[in-house]
Amino acid sequence: MKGLKIRRLPLEKILSGNKTGELRQKKLPAWFENGMEIALCETVQIEDGIRRGGVVRAKCKIDYQVELNWETLSNYEHLHCLGDDINIIQHYKTPFYMYVLSDIQPCENYEYPKNSAVTWINLTTGQATNNT
Repeated sequence: MKGLKIRRLPLEKILSGNKTGELRQKKLPAWFENGMEIALCETVQIEDGIRRGGVVRAKCKIDYQVELNWETLSNYEHLHCLGDDINIIQHYKTPFYMYVLSDIQPCENYEYPKNSAVTWINLTTGQATNNT
């Protein structure tokens, strides 16, 4: 299973059920297929300001992605829930993308090892598959 690294505050919004759209600068990778199950991994700041390891918090499906620009972003506020936090993506170049999530299920927390991945991590079989 692949894990998508997400910062704590956006992940909390996803786990609360308020947010189902995750904004990203890049398209989904070539290996991705609509409806694919992934893990949602909270990144943890460990050393020198670089996020290294973290915790698997949930699993979900990514149904599809939406290509966005600054003019279309507000049409999807109900999914990405940025509101006044828009400054966190002000450095994004257009186009940027929103991954639309479904079937979000919290799972037993699992620490994943320190790694150099920026967005996606490889999880071994069995990780992030136990529901709480």
